[in-house]
Amino acid sequence: MELLLPVSPTAKIQSRPATRPARGKPLKIGLLDNTKPNGDAIIRSVFDALAAEGIGGEAVLHAKRHAGEGIRPELFNQLAQCDLVLTALAN
Repeated sequence: MELLLPVSPTAKIQSRPATRPARGKPLKIGLLDNTKPNGDAIIRSVFDALAAEGIGGEAVLHAKRHAGEGIRPELFNQLAQCDLVLTALAN
């Protein structure tokens, strides 16, 4: 009997933690709505909680066309300009 494992070896990558913005500086936060039911409510409530703590500043809201779609390059590039991006999966 031959046993096959359906996994491939993972590549080792070099990574480092993201630099944190100066404390007290309001963050530009991207909100990515994946169009799943209630997903927008979840990311809005997290943004509101961050804002209440003095962390959230400007909200940049974008929505995918539908939940099964990958992120479009132009949308990715816009969100890359944010200090932090939030998204949520919900139903």
